[in-house]
Amino acid sequence: MKTRYFLLMLMAALVTLGAQAENIVQVKPFSTTKGVAKSEKKSFFVNMCNTTPVLSVEFKIFLPAGMEITRTAAVSARVPRDTEWDENYYTCQANEQEDGSYKVVLVNITNKQTIIGTSGAVIQVYYQTSDDMADGIYPITISEVVVGDTNSQPIAQTAETSSSYVTIGETSPMTTDKDLDLNNVLTGYVPSFVVTQLNTDMAANENLRSVKLAETTFGEELTIPENVVYQVGTTGGLKRSFPGSQKSTVCLPFELSEEQVSAVKEKGCKIEVLSGYNAEKSSVQFTDVTTMAAHTPYLVTTTSETAQQLFDGLTGIEASLSANPVDVEQGALAMKGTYEKGTISSGNSTTYYAYDASDGAFVRVGSNATVIPYRAYLALSGTASAARLVIDDKATGIDNVNVNGNDNDNKIEEYFDLQGRRIARPVGKGLYIKGNRKYVGK
Repeated sequence: MKTRYFLLMLMAALVTLGAQAENIVQVKPFSTTKGVAKSEKKSFFVNMCNTTPVLSVEFKIFLPAGMEITRTAAVSARVPRDTEWDENYYTCQANEQEDGSYKVVLVNITNKQTIIGTSGAVIQVYYQTSDDMADGIYPITISEVVVGDTNSQPIAQTAETSSSYVTIGETSPMTTDKDLDLNNVLTGYVPSFVVTQLNTDMAANENLRSVKLAETTFGEELTIPENVVYQVGTTGGLKRSFPGSQKSTVCLPFELSEEQVSAVKEKGCKIEVLSGYNAEKSSVQFTDVTTMAAHTPYLVTTTSETAQQLFDGLTGIEASLSANPVDVEQGALAMKGTYEKGTISSGNSTTYYAYDASDGAFVRVGSNATVIPYRAYLALSGTASAARLVIDDKATGIDNVNVNGNDNDNKIEEYFDLQGRRIARPVGKGLYIKGNRKYVGK
């Protein structure tokens, strides 16, 4: 009774601090599978990130439906003889509540030896999972935390509710799924060690193209990988560096208003849409825009000499990948956006063109050229197969669209003369084009 009274008094004195003083109790993110039996003795850990050691811990934990606690054990404390836990000194219990949560209590019952709990695990939780849990990412929340220091004084927690996550599946969806919708997974306060794991998981995900999160508070900076569309609440954009003084393509799954486009341009760029094609001159024309439609490809030219993250940190964003990119057509020529990594191959009926910074033109691609999400390329219908399409009759520095895995290497082994006619091989001295590069005949 005395112990329980002490914990209730601590709860009454609990206050909430800002994220700058992180005192938190939360589960370290982990992965498991469905159908885990009690006999397998699988477990996860509850970590503490406190500024001082404590004497007692009490909290409420919500686990996903289909996951149950089988037992708990203390795992980190100072005791007289060694660094291992001793059940004679500490007790750790978890009792299921009517609301589906578990009330977990860890307390020293015989003396004042403290729980370390300043930077790691304090409780080991054994669990089981049902056979019908679907693969996915599930939330774990902890609330109503009460911790007491060695003087029986409460240590304030960073947030009333904090969150972490568990992934279900033979392979973790965090590192394999291309679109991570964590909107209903991470809420309230996300501790620093949870954010660290989230950043690591996203960085390891080679398929990742989008991340969606609720408006929440993070214990440390959330690091969105390059070339990923993200949305946190209504703030988001595309994490991508556009090369300085160069042209690039972009196709976004959200629209931008006149005000938003103006803000982007102030960073140092102009944004244009395909507006014409001259077959005789093998040239394409672009026109400046004041708004940007969702799912539409555009040409972006950075006017700054340094690389810019032009579409990062926008407000009022609502991203959607459910729709497909919309082609912008001018006669036989179409500018095509892409949301998927894939390949394109020029053939008898369609010739594809990608950007080449060194040549300053859209350069013909051969077979199995790689394109990556949120870029665009040109498709020319018919039997015409010019080697290059220039912009507004001018050759200006523009970048590639990751053709064959390299932004400036199309690896095309065909020869063309300067009139864009395909030839078997160079005949005599002169200037030719081979593999999208200038070639001097001998």
